[in-house]
Amino acid sequence: LVAAVILNYLLFRRISTIIPIITALGIGYLVGTLCLFLFSQNPHILVFVFGTTLVSLGIDYLFHFMYGGESQNNVHKNILHSLLTTIVCFLPLMFSSIDLLRQISVFTISGLVAVYIFINLFLQKNIIEVKKTVHFVNPIKSKYRPYIVGIISVLVVIACSLGRIENNMSLIYRPSTELAETEKIISELNQSTKTTFLIIRGSDIQNLLENEERIRDKGVNFFSLSTIIPSQKRQIENQELVKQLYDSQAKNIQKKLGLRKKTKFSYTPELSLDMSNIQSQMKNLLFNSENYLYSVTFVPDGIVIDDTDAHIISVPGMIKDKLTEFSIEIYNLLIICGVVLLGLLLILYKRQAFMYLIPPLFGVGCAIGILSICGIPITFFHMLGLFIVVGLGLDYAIFHINTVAKSELRPVFYSFLTSFIGFGLLAFTSFSLIAAMGLTLAIGIAVSYLASLYLFRN
Repeated sequence: LVAAVILNYLLFRRISTIIPIITALGIGYLVGTLCLFLFSQNPHILVFVFGTTLVSLGIDYLFHFMYGGESQNNVHKNILHSLLTTIVCFLPLMFSSIDLLRQISVFTISGLVAVYIFINLFLQKNIIEVKKTVHFVNPIKSKYRPYIVGIISVLVVIACSLGRIENNMSLIYRPSTELAETEKIISELNQSTKTTFLIIRGSDIQNLLENEERIRDKGVNFFSLSTIIPSQKRQIENQELVKQLYDSQAKNIQKKLGLRKKTKFSYTPELSLDMSNIQSQMKNLLFNSENYLYSVTFVPDGIVIDDTDAHIISVPGMIKDKLTEFSIEIYNLLIICGVVLLGLLLILYKRQAFMYLIPPLFGVGCAIGILSICGIPITFFHMLGLFIVVGLGLDYAIFHINTVAKSELRPVFYSFLTSFIGFGLLAFTSFSLIAAMGLTLAIGIAVSYLASLYLFRN
């Protein structure tokens, strides 16, 4: 926001333009937040991180609308097309199975529509005419463009093929040095920090103990209630084994001990378990449901058990599997967004549709490609940032390709700087999730901007 205010002043050289800028963005953020709370009772904090897209996209609309010089009909058309493509970009997220993506869709679309309505209702008479000499490097000559686009496309495909999708907890959560040291000490002193659990079920306490013993007999070592008190079935089996041993060795024992009479084997009653008493003392090992009794214990990571009455839960493994599932869904949604956007662009621009879509695709491809070359694994949060790259990249393409006057390139440049600074700073945060998004966005929007400016502008 600070960057937006400063760049706004550098663009217009008037302090008065700051008020409508902040007002429009504030209304957009407020409407987005209101719609989010109406849509969901549990808004996710990352949705508000994504709220920075309202600043970036809203600044695009505001700078172009307020910057006089070109035909206002053309400006209105460009802003409307930009809004439509952004809505189409984020709309497929509404049909995602991931609640976070649905929330992002609601927040972004409602906020941007609010900014667009505010601009059209309250800024009609506040257009600032600024005439500055603008020096931009001319676009690359048309005859060279197909070769450059082809070379970039090949390099992007090769670079992206080197990438790998990973969603390990170590990549997502990286504590500070002090906190990491503390967690290490706690894990050494307290085994409760282990994250892999073995859950075993039984119809009653005896069946549960028997199931624990059956799994332990397969070579899996763990501590549980049956470690302390065997099942009645196991107790009877043990007594029978002792009796067999006694029967075979009774004469030798009598002879060695010098006994006159042969001793008798004495059965002892099996230990019985009172469930009410056990649960009060073993509440951390047992819990009840309607049909089953369950025991819970820790096991080493990597244990595999094939048993219908047992299940292993690994917290890092579950998180990794879930985020991998989310990454695949994000990948599919990006493809859907691309297809739908292409359909809209075909309606708006006919044969030129691909020309508008290539810059954001370059941004997406280069972001993934550069991360891959640098050996940085692609996570769910990198993928999430690609939607913003597509939205902003399309804005730059629309404004660059449809703008006639060179002076009109100034608001595109300043709105790009606002986005680049805002998202680029996120790459330096200590929270790795947000840093991953910031790095992806900084690369993606820079490539999108440069591609549309030098490769597709007349």
